[in-house]
Amino acid sequence: MGWMMGSMAARELEYVRVRDVVPATRNPKEHDLPRLVDLIRRFGFVESVVRDGRTGRLVAGHGRLEALEVMERRDQSPPDGITVDQEGAWLVPVTVGWASRSDDDAEALGVALNAVPALGGWNSATLAETLRDINAVDPDLRRLIGYDDAELDDLLAGLQEDGGGWDDDPAEQAAPRTGGADPTDRNQRRSTSLAELADGYDDQASRIMVLSWEGPRYVWAVQQLREIAEQRGLDSNADVVLALIADAVGQAPPDA
Repeated sequence: MGWMMGSMAARELEYVRVRDVVPATRNPKEHDLPRLVDLIRRFGFVESVVRDGRTGRLVAGHGRLEALEVMERRDQSPPDGITVDQEGAWLVPVTVGWASRSDDDAEALGVALNAVPALGGWNSATLAETLRDINAVDPDLRRLIGYDDAELDDLLAGLQEDGGGWDDDPAEQAAPRTGGADPTDRNQRRSTSLAELADGYDDQASRIMVLSWEGPRYVWAVQQLREIAEQRGLDSNADVVLALIADAVGQAPPDA
């Protein structure tokens, strides 16, 4: 059985001057305009804005429209996905064909389009792995999409804590994977001293130390780490921890 056409109008694209698109009467969503500008520069204008056929006002895409206004006002080159008319004005793709039933309906959709995607949350393990891989190729791209160094450290630590390759034995978490003793011999691993661990370390290999706190303590600790990192000009939580340990013991950490 084929698809049946409903009463809703077909969705189409119109190219409209950026300056002529009418925003919603009110929009509670705030925007990081510098980041949106940088994202559009990097990826182009990927997703059209949406106009309400009943009101003629925008229902989705206010932040991206504002970013285009900033870019056009600065006489920047139009990004991919934006065309220019004969007078040099930028034209933005606008999806048309949807119409609200009422003002409340229009505002509800505007809020929902921003809020509902965030309500689904993230698969933390997959997010950590994805950001790790992006970071390995281009750290600036990882920062551009909204994750600073401290947040990446937190996600990777959580990945390790949630089963990223270690079991629940602290000695195994600290020990280098260099072969030797049978890894199933848990008693032998527990008896390994720090001196013995140090003897077997590859000095160039990084290791992750996992710290576990209850929710309120975790939030507090992360906030303090970020503030200390900003105050001291440090790049990561790992650097902050090393600096605090060095302060406490009065001794600088060894060179990497």
